[in-house]
Amino acid sequence: MGTDRPLRIKDLEEISNAISLLTQNIQNEVIQDRMIPVGSVFSRLPRIVRDLSKEEGKEIDFVMEGDDKKLDRTVVDKITDPLVHMIRNCVDHGIESPEDRIKAGKDRKGTIRLTATREKNSVVIEVEDDGAGIDTEKVKKIAMKKNFPIEEINSMTEQQIQELVFRPGFSTNDRITEISGRGVGMDVVKTNIREVGGTVYLDSKKSIGTKIKIELPLTVAIISVLLVKVEDQRYAIPLNNIQEILQITKEDIKTIQKNETLILRGEDIPLFRLKKLLGLNAGSEKKLTVIIIESIKSRIGIVVDFIESQQQILIKNVDDRIKRVKGIAGGTILGDGKVCFILDIDSLVNQR
Repeated sequence: MGTDRPLRIKDLEEISNAISLLTQNIQNEVIQDRMIPVGSVFSRLPRIVRDLSKEEGKEIDFVMEGDDKKLDRTVVDKITDPLVHMIRNCVDHGIESPEDRIKAGKDRKGTIRLTATREKNSVVIEVEDDGAGIDTEKVKKIAMKKNFPIEEINSMTEQQIQELVFRPGFSTNDRITEISGRGVGMDVVKTNIREVGGTVYLDSKKSIGTKIKIELPLTVAIISVLLVKVEDQRYAIPLNNIQEILQITKEDIKTIQKNETLILRGEDIPLFRLKKLLGLNAGSEKKLTVIIIESIKSRIGIVVDFIESQQQILIKNVDDRIKRVKGIAGGTILGDGKVCFILDIDSLVNQR
């Protein structure tokens, strides 16, 4: 007859490791069940290019690669309209007519290339054309017509000027066609991509062509976040748009047009105190922790009390009443059983 012996620390560690391995395997299986090939979206695009190029009198080679790469079905659903719009833009805005291409010393037939590649925990989709590219001088003139501050435009880099096409209602097309210019702009593309935790990068050269790179998470069920503390409450900020974390002092903060601003490597970065955005009283700490984030419009700095850790979290559905609160993108339950809200920084900043 055997005798029961007390559990040792080593036994508990082995049990803990076994449970962690089991839950990791379950998590991986759940994620795999949600994955579908991006080819389900890609497959409808050749016909769109063929029909639109015929309509526009253009000659276009359409090349697709990597349509076997897989993404969460929620991500695939969300990127369908942006991809269609970008391809339509390539045909309408990007590729020139055969006559114009010959005058420019190019082959009469243009090329649109759509590729998907896997990079670590993300899939990168690139839409590239060898067309006219973005004319930054033309973009400047359009911005001025739309009453953008001249000082702001003159202080922009060429890349920042190009990215004005992501602003709502901004179009470089002089005419409205059946192909583009009917209210679905690049701002909608960027918004949809950001909603699934993705990022959009634009690289365009006049007369050479345009490349749009989209980096997407494999799944939206599990995301990487930075846990921060404001007073005694923890909040999660998605990592995908965080660029760097700084320690600054009050002396580093300047006031420009009544707004707190940080001058970082020659760039004016608006500062927002998370306490104030959440309706709490901002403190007067001597040292401040600032998270530099790429927002929809520009880079901004978010001041927090304390950075706790970086984690992967499982997104949980929240009550409809909480969903209606500006700045709350979702929620999760942390390892200690406490609820933590995931912040939508853009919504928080835009409601101030």
